[in-house]
Amino acid sequence: MKFKFKVQPYQTNAVDSVVDCFAGQVSSSQHNTYTIDPGKAPIPLEFTGFKNADILLTESQLKENVHEVQLRQNLPLSEVLISSAKCPVNLDIEMETGTGKTYCYIKTNQSMMMKPAECGWRTEALHPITGANTPDKSAADA
Repeated sequence: MKFKFKVQPYQTNAVDSVVDCFAGQVSSSQHNTYTIDPGKAPIPLEFTGFKNADILLTESQLKENVHEVQLRQNLPLSEVLISSAKCPVNLDIEMETGTGKTYCYIKTNQSMMMKPAECGWRTEALHPITGANTPDKSAADA
C-alpha cells in the first residue's frame, strides 16, 4: 500500500503562519549545547544534547509578528503574549480534527530549520551520539 499525500493550501498557510511569528530571529551558527541529565545512572556519564538558539526577538517584535499573522487570518489581536518560566512565548495553534495537525507540526519544525533567513534557526543537526555535524540533505544537494 502506498500513501499519496496532497498538499493542502490551508496546511501550508498554517505552517507559514507559525514561521512568520518568528520573522527577524537572528540566525545563529553556534552550536547551542547543554548537558543532558543522566538520571540515576550508576556511573557518572555526561551526554551533550543540542537545542535551537534562544529567541532573540524582543517581546514587542514577537507581538508585532503575531499581530500580522492574526490580521492576515482575520483573528482578534492578542493583547499580551503568554509566557512561562521555560518558554518566552506560547503560541496556541488551533486546527479542527482531521485536518492534518501532525503533518503541520512536522512540516513547521522542518520549515523552521530549512528557512534560517525567515526564522533564524540553523539547518544542521548534531549526531545524537558523537555530537558531530550532520548536514541536512538540502544543503548537501545544493
